[in-house]
Formats: sequence, structure tokens, C-alpha cells
Amino acid sequence: REIEKRFKAKHAIALNSGTAALHAGLAALGVQGKEVVTSPATFSATASAILLAGGIPRFADVDPYTSCITPATVAPLVSKRTRAILLVHLFGGFGAVQAFRDRWPGIPIVEDACQAVGARDLHGFSGTQGILGAYSFNGGKNIPAGEAGALVTNSEEVERKARLVGFHGENFGSKEV
Repeated sequence: REIEKRFKAKHAIALNSGTAALHAGLAALGVQGKEVVTSPATFSATASAILLAGGIPRFADVDPYTSCITPATVAPLVSKRTRAILLVHLFGGFGAVQAFRDRWPGIPIVEDACQAVGARDLHGFSGTQGILGAYSFNGGKNIPAGEAGALVTNSEEVERKARLVGFHGENFGSKEV
């Protein structure tokens, strides 16, 4: 609940890693068999989470100053097969979440905020501006906890589905899984 309060997110799901948060979120979005456009300038877990959720990673070029993908570098890769754009915030910096949302309002923007927990811009905190965000609390991150992660979202549907993925489908009576 402290993550929800601090980062002004409706839902936070504690998981064992940032990778697990990305995986649960991507699975909740239904990326299986679909393309996810992301950055090649990141830790391998970003692409691994896409693959684990059954998605197909497509790598866009990054801006030489921010090391983040941009709408201009992503545009050539977006097609009817694109299910999500996974923006990676690197080194505590921010990618242009709002610019992606404005350009592709029908495509979910996922934020890999594993290296930017607590970062914010004029629109809010990292991880809370897209459909979902993933945080890592690995020992090498800016808020270390040994090994842990969290998924944040303001979407009831993403929260419900990601929680099922993150907790092995234990739905305690639901007929969904």
C-alpha cells in the first residue's frame, strides 16, 4: 500500500523481481503471438519478459542523449501486429511516455521503470503514466531490497489479470483461469 500512496497508483502488486512484474503485466495485456516494440539498450530481462509472456520483441533505435526509444524511432516498427510499446527508463531518466500515448492512443504503453523507481516528470512518477509500470528493488537498483519487484497500474483489468499471473493462477473460486 505504501507504493500505491507514494507513487499515486491505484494498484501495486508485490512480486519477486522487476522481471516478474514485466512478465505479469505483459501476460495481462495478452501479448502472446503479438509484437512488443522496445529498446535494445537495456538489461536482458526486458526482452526476456516479452518472450516469457509469448510476445515477439521488436527493437527500435534509441536517442543518443537519453538512451531511450522515441516516437520517431518506434514509428517504422508499429503495425497491426503491435500489441504494446515497452518504454525503458534508464539511469533514473525518463522516456517520453506522454508523446507515445498521444501518438498511439490505442496501443498500451508499458514502462520498464526498474532503473527509475521514484523518478518523476511534469506528468507524474515513472511507472504510473502508461497502462502499467514495473519496478525492481534488486540490490543494484536505486531502492535496493535484495531481490524484489512491483507492478503498478491504474487499470482494474490489468491489476486483476497480472495478480493471477503473479500468483500462479490461484484465483480462489474465479472461473477465469
